Amino acid sequence: MKQFATYIGIMVLCVTTVGTSVARDLHFSQFFNSPLTTNPANTGFIPDGNYRLGVNYRNQWSSIPVPYKTMSAFGDFQLFREQLTYGWVGVGGMFLRDVAGAGDLTSTKAYGSVAYHQLMGRAACFLPDLT
Repeated sequence: MKQFATYIGIMVLCVTTVGTSVARDLHFSQFFNSPLTTNPANTGFIPDGNYRLGVNYRNQWSSIPVPYKTMSAFGDFQLFREQLTYGWVGVGGMFLRDVAGAGDLTSTKAYGSVAYHQLMGRAACFLPDLT
């Protein structure tokens, strides 16, 4: 029983630590317009082009004297699209700034991300020939 309680304690500690270390408390209401904060695996997954740039700004609760402000800028692009037959590499980065009221609760962060995308199954048959 003591060993079981030890295992449960370790699992709770691991889940709590992982959950708090990757949590992002951003206030964007249209999460689909911020693809790299939604999921870093979206880096380089751009159906309509080879690169993507974006800026987001949200002014939340403007009725209080100093409202919450969240800003971000991101960009990502595809690499090796012509060299790899059914895959490509995505590289991107993001800059975030969050100002929470008048209490000097400010957070400024920069993130970088790399993702590899591999087409599998029947989707690879529908690609145009790049040669």
